[in-house]
Amino acid sequence: MEYAIEVQGLTKHYPGFTLDHVSFSVPAGSIVGFIGENGAGKSTTIKALLGLIRPEEGEISLLGKKDGAAFREIKEQIGAAFDESYFPDNLRIKDVDRIMRSIFKTWESDKFLSYCRRFELPGKKTVKEFSRGMKMKLSIAAALSVWTRWCAARFLTFFRNSFRKRIIRFSFPLILRAILSGLQTIFF
Repeated sequence: MEYAIEVQGLTKHYPGFTLDHVSFSVPAGSIVGFIGENGAGKSTTIKALLGLIRPEEGEISLLGKKDGAAFREIKEQIGAAFDESYFPDNLRIKDVDRIMRSIFKTWESDKFLSYCRRFELPGKKTVKEFSRGMKMKLSIAAALSVWTRWCAARFLTFFRNSFRKRIIRFSFPLILRAILSGLQTIFF
């Protein structure tokens, strides 16, 4: 079986919190909901998967590549959507598209702009003027517009139920289409 994600003995210490020897595998082409109580280490685990923090112990393998030079090469095949927008406040959708196109060789502008229209994001407003929900939709659109083999999304648990249902309604058909095409693993 091919795995998109393999984690063995992942450990990270913070004052008052320890992610203690976490191990799991995610088969390629699957949708996995990573659930747990607040403070259980979900975000810490995802940050470690994305290389945003360095664990003290353990081994991470993404798309068959272990941490190191080969691991850095596959980062372009990983999309991520977080609970907050990390796009600068002064950007508009066309600016996000231009910047992402210059960063990612596999960026699909048509797909990104289509998602933005489908999510009813206002093209003339800046990110600063977006609501929290609009910012989340922008992050989802960006994460799904890079040709990726797996996508990490850490957002659904941060919103009240009515908003969570709207995000799922908008994004689930897009995520399902990506899975059915055999191209993506979704980890949220």
